[in-house]
Amino acid sequence: MNLFGGKKLDELLVKKLKITLLGLNALLNECYVREWLDELQDAVFDAEDLLDEIKTEALGCKVKADENRAVKPRCGTSSLLLLILFIKATC
Repeated sequence: MNLFGGKKLDELLVKKLKITLLGLNALLNECYVREWLDELQDAVFDAEDLLDEIKTEALGCKVKADENRAVKPRCGTSSLLLLILFIKATC
């Protein structure tokens, strides 16, 4: 089968075309890799944001728990305070 109408193939031109196509293929692969890396970076940023939200929520819970402990006297504290006041008043 004669695809080029009897014309002789220019080996140098074919070689240049092959090099060009290989370069374009590498560039295309690099673009896919860059796109994938961008998507991966976005996913990492989303995960970091989620962790920040979790830390903030946990800190809020801890602050509320600390506030509740500060407001409520510890077991026996009010009884001890009343005993000290009673002793001072009777002396």
